[in-house]
Amino acid sequence: MIKPTVGRIVHYFAPSAPDNPLAAIVVAVNGDRNVNLAVFNPDGGRFRSMRTQLLQDNDAAPANAPYAAWMEYQKGQAAKYDKLAEQLQPGAETAPAPVTEQSAPDPVSSLQVSDALGASVAVAPRVTLADIEGAVSETYYFTAEQAVCATNTRVAYPSALKLLTICILVMQNGFVVIGKSAPASPENFDTAVGQKFAREDAVRQLWPLMGFALRDRLAASQA
Repeated sequence: MIKPTVGRIVHYFAPSAPDNPLAAIVVAVNGDRNVNLAVFNPDGGRFRSMRTQLLQDNDAAPANAPYAAWMEYQKGQAAKYDKLAEQLQPGAETAPAPVTEQSAPDPVSSLQVSDALGASVAVAPRVTLADIEGAVSETYYFTAEQAVCATNTRVAYPSALKLLTICILVMQNGFVVIGKSAPASPENFDTAVGQKFAREDAVRQLWPLMGFALRDRLAASQA
């Protein structure tokens, strides 16, 4: 079971369109299986759904009433944390892998969540994650150690340089953004995860820059 809290995003299903869920935000919690929702239409319009059933675990969907359900990635995250909690119980056969700032389960990035939330309330042009990805021309990854070794002739370098992952995004217009990531504990370093977080850091820098460019275009069109 996933405990509902105010501000969580869920899918809303209407009896008239059971295959087309709408984005909804929990605005009040009446119980683990009952919530009040602010539901958003595809065009950005909003309506209320009070005392809506929230499906949990293997609950069956009601036949002729609207209901809410967790998104697949939310259920996936909950399952991973449940498994981790089970492993932590006394008598567990194997110890779980440590959950750290670099290795915590993250099937959907915070950037995707922010993008989905922005889309659910947008009624005018906005910068989307797809816009940013489409503007990227080339991506490069390396560690600080690799960069230093390529430009210096010292035999030994601080071991901390191996932990700093750098991501360079070259945009279609030639602009360059640099993202970085490093774990607090050396034992938590993971190449793939470090590259993922470094790229997210670079994308976060692009979002306000592309927002400024969009605002500039909108202002010019209204002049």
